[in-house]
Amino acid sequence: MIRVLVTASRLRLAKLLEKGLQLQGWNTCVATTYNAVIEKVKHTPTDLVLVDADFFQAETLPLLAVLQQQRLPFVVIAKDYQVGGHDLRQATAAEDIFIKPFSTKHLITVLSQKITLEEY
Repeated sequence: MIRVLVTASRLRLAKLLEKGLQLQGWNTCVATTYNAVIEKVKHTPTDLVLVDADFFQAETLPLLAVLQQQRLPFVVIAKDYQVGGHDLRQATAAEDIFIKPFSTKHLITVLSQKITLEEY
């Protein structure tokens, strides 16, 4: 079963994303702080992390660096490419960034493809 860690700036968004992922048969959990995300990725089996850059702001780039160091695939969601005074495209590929609002169906398709590619 695929395990996805969800972070979101609004609980409503987190619940919407969780519901969509669970409908795919995926297991989800939510982390609400930077430290909670770090703890989850270090101690909980995780296949992919969905990072809400608007929530983490200036901590987004350090968080992405930790995920890259852990070799965990991730997708970033944000209102804009500029978050916390930084351009997200400097930390990750543009195709791994979803600008809000986005299609949940398209996001899930990309997540599925990303996980499939990581398995090979």
